[in-house]
Amino acid sequence: MKLKNILLLLILAGATVYGGIKGYIHHQAGARLDELVRIAAPFVRIEYDGISSRLEGVLAVDGVRLSPTDGYDLVTLRRVEIEGDGLGFLFDLGEGFARQPPTRLKARLLGMEVPLAGTLRPSLGMAGEDAGCTLAGVLRHADLKALGHTLIDLDADAEYLLDTMAGELSLRLGYRMHGLQSLSAEILVGGVGELTALATSEVPEVRRVDIRYTLEPEYIKALIGHCAGQGGVAPQHFVNGLFQQESGHYLRTLGIVPGPGLMEALKELVTQGGEVRLRAEPAPGLKPQALQGYRPEDAVRMLGLSVSVNERPVTDLSYSHQGGGRGAAARAEAGAAPEEAARRPQRQYYAPVGLDQLERYPGR
Repeated sequence: MKLKNILLLLILAGATVYGGIKGYIHHQAGARLDELVRIAAPFVRIEYDGISSRLEGVLAVDGVRLSPTDGYDLVTLRRVEIEGDGLGFLFDLGEGFARQPPTRLKARLLGMEVPLAGTLRPSLGMAGEDAGCTLAGVLRHADLKALGHTLIDLDADAEYLLDTMAGELSLRLGYRMHGLQSLSAEILVGGVGELTALATSEVPEVRRVDIRYTLEPEYIKALIGHCAGQGGVAPQHFVNGLFQQESGHYLRTLGIVPGPGLMEALKELVTQGGEVRLRAEPAPGLKPQALQGYRPEDAVRMLGLSVSVNERPVTDLSYSHQGGGRGAAARAEAGAAPEEAARRPQRQYYAPVGLDQLERYPGR
């Protein structure tokens, strides 16, 4: 047999194997996806154009369309990708990870478009149009239609990586609303032996958090100009008004009453946009539910919290949960009355503390 015929046979055999593997992966993935479509059918209609893959461990679903059965929203995605480690990941994905979850997984939502006229605004953290040019409206994009926007165009991704030897889980999350804002977060969690144990074990220990939030300067300046024009005032005068409200207003809007440092940082962000970076390295053994028993200044210290705006450190991180006037009413509407909450006993927590950590536990 001639050499070229041997080479041709090898090529054909390789192509057959490649096609067979691809076909099996697409068949298995398609079956799983069709099952998801069937389960979700009472609540949301899901359609898609096709499935593709790369043997290094990437499966993609193209041309996805989602629409609630009880509404008129139509959400479209150019592509949804799931990525893991190699060909074995794709086989396990087709079987629904029957044995155990992968130690690394990344998901991407690309070219997602959400109409502003629909009912999905709250799910994107956006305020209703009635919030207008209030602080909540400015921070949560209430008046996008006035600036000519008809939909939200965004990309999002999420990834985890499990280090079983170190017992650590690294999480990376992020999204970008094009022309508006973006966020990325990296979280390191300790005390994680395997993923399947997370559902039954205690809350894992958060060891490090790094969050970056960017508000696009061009967008926020256009929004402030629009709001100032509506009130017939200069942009800076409008911004100043946002930060001259009573404390109860900030308690309802932000969940806290910022101190002078945080208030100034927030004002800078609303005035010119840019990046806010928040980093935390909580004290070892700190349980999140125990933070409610700490004074704000102690909670900041226990969390090892640092904040910067446009690379400028915010040295005053003081805040409070107390608001006068309408703030007290808001707390009462949210749950127990203030005097009842004050009488409620705080649960005590105990954790081992090294000598080098004692300064982070004042009065505890």
